[in-house]
Amino acid sequence: MHVLHLHHIAEDTGLWPFIRARNPSASTLLDQMDADHKRIAPAISALEDAARAYRANETSRTQLLDALTALEAVLLPHLRREELDMMPVVAATMTTAEYLTIEQEFFVKPKGFRELGAEGPWIIDGLDPEGREVILHVIPAVPRFVLLHTFGWGYRRKATRLWGHGPATAVPSLSLATMERNCRDVATVERNQRDRRPY
Repeated sequence: MHVLHLHHIAEDTGLWPFIRARNPSASTLLDQMDADHKRIAPAISALEDAARAYRANETSRTQLLDALTALEAVLLPHLRREELDMMPVVAATMTTAEYLTIEQEFFVKPKGFRELGAEGPWIIDGLDPEGREVILHVIPAVPRFVLLHTFGWGYRRKATRLWGHGPATAVPSLSLATMERNCRDVATVERNQRDRRPY
């Protein structure tokens, strides 16, 4: 949740203002992204609160599951919009060099070495070889070595502990097809609720 929150801050303070200034025709889509972030932020906080309550008392399991479902309802449509609608606009609006400059200033620089070390292995986990190389290529040699051989070892150990055994191994990776299905399900629920409202 912390990584997601920082990612949205970086978009709101760095990437989206650049796109808005360079490409005024993207204003409506950027307004949607901003509205999404405003809905997602309280859902993140609610999930964090529910997780703390569950850690203290396992009888709070329902509260945790409800908070996770609520976050999914606002986050998955946003991720789909960002990947399918917003990122093509970003790619058409700015050069790779401009993107990398903004990424360094707003997405990387505000984080400490430990934070980046924890985030890096998670980002490349499960990527195909080509995607992995794209990510690793932008990291200088020495930090890349530390990331892969120090933080990477710790990440793999933690991932195995969390996901390598037990019921969590049955949880499938989130694919675009899964996101699209979940977005359709959320839209159906919202439409049904709207249809039942008295006017």
